[in-house]
Amino acid sequence: MDNNLVGGLYNVDMLEELEKGKAEDVAIELIEENILNEIYDKRDLTDLKETIIKDGLLQPLVAYKKNDKYILVSGHHRLRAIKELLSEEKDVLFFGKKIKDTVPVLIHKGFKDTNEELLVILHSNIGRKLSEDETDRISSEIIRIDSEMYPTKQSRPKGETKRKSIEKISPISAKTIERHTNKIADEKNDKYKDIISKLNRFKNYISSIDLLDLGNMEKQNIKIKIEEINEILYQIH
Repeated sequence: MDNNLVGGLYNVDMLEELEKGKAEDVAIELIEENILNEIYDKRDLTDLKETIIKDGLLQPLVAYKKNDKYILVSGHHRLRAIKELLSEEKDVLFFGKKIKDTVPVLIHKGFKDTNEELLVILHSNIGRKLSEDETDRISSEIIRIDSEMYPTKQSRPKGETKRKSIEKISPISAKTIERHTNKIADEKNDKYKDIISKLNRFKNYISSIDLLDLGNMEKQNIKIKIEEINEILYQIH
């Protein structure tokens, strides 16, 4: 994993490119939102649109080229806000230049794998106030990435704990991720308790009837109970 990339979206090389004015004007229709950004909830754009109208677009979007399209890395809300403003026939300026069919984009060099791409997206939103659902999704992804980076205890750097490894890549605190892990464990325990309770009720029901002397109604009840057991087993799987 490239620590320079993980450390933040605008690393030194990219800042130098920006200072050199190397943001390109890219047709808005060629820019696609990054599917990995769906880890975040979509937000109301009212305040952002008002800021853009007042101050203009203050920094370019960031994207990498894929075939004939540009995949966003940073600027999803800004792009949506720009599209809405243009559809409302409002002026959008970037350092005094009016945006029409194109928008300034800083071209990212791309990523070696999806995990690196996701981590950069997460770190580019490091100051964002997260909802509980967003925190849960991010925590799950960080845990998954850490497990793929270090599939065994022996594969971790010598003397490095799982918590330390997570702290090195995570945009949220290890304490928050631990809280998420504990919550998931509690939810699983509650789920298994409910499953065991249903299995016990079925066992008690079977024990209370004479299987050799069943009428049609009892047979139907048995069939329904078996379907319930199949559903429970599916949940366990």
